[in-house]
Amino acid sequence: MSNRPYGVNLKQMIFKNRYPRTEECATKGLLLMAAGRYMQFLQTKYWLVILVFAVLVGCSVEAENELKSENTSLINQVHKLNIRISSLESKLDSLTKMNQYWFGDYEKQSFENSGITNIESLIDSSLRAKPELIPIDAILGGTMSFGQIQLLSSNWLVAEYDDGHIMGRALYSFEMDENNKVNFELITSKEDQ
Repeated sequence: MSNRPYGVNLKQMIFKNRYPRTEECATKGLLLMAAGRYMQFLQTKYWLVILVFAVLVGCSVEAENELKSENTSLINQVHKLNIRISSLESKLDSLTKMNQYWFGDYEKQSFENSGITNIESLIDSSLRAKPELIPIDAILGGTMSFGQIQLLSSNWLVAEYDDGHIMGRALYSFEMDENNKVNFELITSKEDQ
C-alpha cells in the first residue's frame, strides 16, 4: 500500500495463481483499497476519540479546580462570618450584663424561689398590657406605647414610652399579688424635650 490514503500498490500484491485474471486483480485491488480506507477511518476515529477524551478530561480537571477554589473561598467566608458572629454574641452578652446591673441574680433568685421563673418577661408583658399607665396623652393621632423596660430591683423599674412624636421615661414601683399578678404604681416621669 502506498502512503496515499486512496492508493493501492499492485506490485506488492501476492496472488496464488501465477496468471490471475483481470477481474481477480481488480476485485483484490478494490478489497485492498477498501481495507486501507477502513483502517484510515479507524485511525482517524481513534484519534478523534482520544482528542475528545483529552478535552473532556482537561475541562473536567479545570472545572474541578475552579470548584475547589470556589469551595475554599466560601469556607473561608463562613469561617470569617462565624468569628464575627462569636464576637457580636460576646458583645451582646456584655451589653446584656451591663443592662442587668441593677436587677441582678439575687433579685431573680428571690422570684424563682417563689415559683416565678422568667420575671423579666412577666413584668415586661404586664406593663405593656397597661398603656393607660403612661402619664401623657398621645398627640397628632399617635398611640402611646412602652419601649424599653429596665428592671432596677425587685420593686422598681424604668420604662420608656412614645407615640412617634413625643417620648419620655417613667419610674414605676411594682408588686406581685398572691396570684402572680403584677400591680404597678407611677412614681415619677419626665417628658423628653
